[in-house]
Amino acid sequence: MDRNPESKPTTADANELARDIESLALDCERVVHAALDKRDAALPPTTRAILNKYPRTPVTQLLAAEFWVAAIYICNADGSISEDEAVLEDGIGSYLFRQMRPVKDIQGTRAQMRDQYPKYRLAFEKRPSGSVWNYLEENDRLHGTRYSIRYRELLLRMANMFASAEGVRNEAKLSCVAQIERALSQPTTALSAGKISTQQQGAGKPEAPASGLTAKATMAETATKGPPRSRGLEEVLQELDGLIGLNTVKQDVRQLVNYVKVLQIRQARGLKVSDMSFHMVFYGKPGTGKTTVARLIGEIYKALGVISKGHLVEADRAKLVAAYVGQTAIKTTEVVNNALGGILFIDEAYTLAPADARGNDFGQEAIDTLLKLMEDHRNELVVIVAGYPEEMGRFVDSNPGLQSRFNKYLSFDDYTPAELVEIFSHFCKQNDYRLTEPATEKIMEFFQSAYEARDKMFGNARLARNVFERAIESQSTRILNMDMTGDVLTTIEACDISVPTEMKGMGSPARRIGF
Repeated sequence: MDRNPESKPTTADANELARDIESLALDCERVVHAALDKRDAALPPTTRAILNKYPRTPVTQLLAAEFWVAAIYICNADGSISEDEAVLEDGIGSYLFRQMRPVKDIQGTRAQMRDQYPKYRLAFEKRPSGSVWNYLEENDRLHGTRYSIRYRELLLRMANMFASAEGVRNEAKLSCVAQIERALSQPTTALSAGKISTQQQGAGKPEAPASGLTAKATMAETATKGPPRSRGLEEVLQELDGLIGLNTVKQDVRQLVNYVKVLQIRQARGLKVSDMSFHMVFYGKPGTGKTTVARLIGEIYKALGVISKGHLVEADRAKLVAAYVGQTAIKTTEVVNNALGGILFIDEAYTLAPADARGNDFGQEAIDTLLKLMEDHRNELVVIVAGYPEEMGRFVDSNPGLQSRFNKYLSFDDYTPAELVEIFSHFCKQNDYRLTEPATEKIMEFFQSAYEARDKMFGNARLARNVFERAIESQSTRILNMDMTGDVLTTIEACDISVPTEMKGMGSPARRIGF
């Protein structure tokens, strides 16, 4: 293979990666131990067991250990560690080793640990995604945060760094990169209609969303959706109309459908029809139903004959952007190919063109590749980009190609307090619970306060789900030793409604809500 010195990572790259890992580790320290102290239901048993086993071990050490095991695995994938890899390993590993040394199960010098490669190879192959990552993924699902995304990006960045350490594409190490990417792309938990089903239980598959809010509340959907069951246009529109809130979105989609129908009639009668771009921009905060509406748009476009399959493929920066020259175009092309005939939904698309991008950021390469493929497959692909309003405006304005291709915008407003109560009530109904009148009043008061103090991180439907799950946990504790007859098992009382610790005292608009 030809060497490409320009793509060869440097010690400076390794040191920068180590600093980024440290930043994530410090954030995780605060988040995980806060969850442990509150007995957060999001904390998986495996993570809780490890933290209980090492009560004096900071989470920074546990996270560093997970990265260290991955580093050993990747470095030894081809049976040897080259001089170039050793230099990078020293830049990253010296930091990781200092951080994780107190962890009892990982002892000895770095050289001795390298000699134990078979042990760590088996550990990594059994669990490519560590316990800390498992919790962060669940925390993100419940609270709309991005910690697991940062974890995934850093681990893939490290893996790609070692894979390109010698300036060539090392196939053995690239297979490790692919293994890690697959492992960190499979959601461990899915929630449908407020019901948690883990892949370790039952049939081992996430429950599929039903209709209405149920689909909207399902935020842990798999990254790639197969072709949906073929439905008529009116049936899909009825599901859209059944979603709580989103009145402006519903009107805009109806108007789009009418426009496409008229264009098709004009075309059938031999009249001139201007070229139409079906790509869209979704503005809105997390938890406002953007993914669900994107799925319905796919079915609507299929019913109208705009696309052939109507399936949804979800992507983010981590799925499109690689760490080194030449790899981003390959990743982006693969994602686009999977989406042909359907919808490519890119959440937080603005991260492809960060405001503080440096010269070695490959997000622009992903954008350029995407624009070319959108043109090459203009009759086979619809792209929807989504994110916060201000950031998405900057993203679209950053590139003339984006401006010309994205000219349809849907704005997803925050849910009102009344709508949040309706969402909460929907969770209750779907899970065989009922609210007493005092409980309903208490929930309304809480959502009113949360709404008035909301900021950029307001959780919307995710906040409602979080409060619901805490309520049924409190109810379970309250009734455990009671005579469970009549409506005891199904009734949520006002005393079961508690404001999560991190949401108390949120009178200041700067206070983060829904985290």
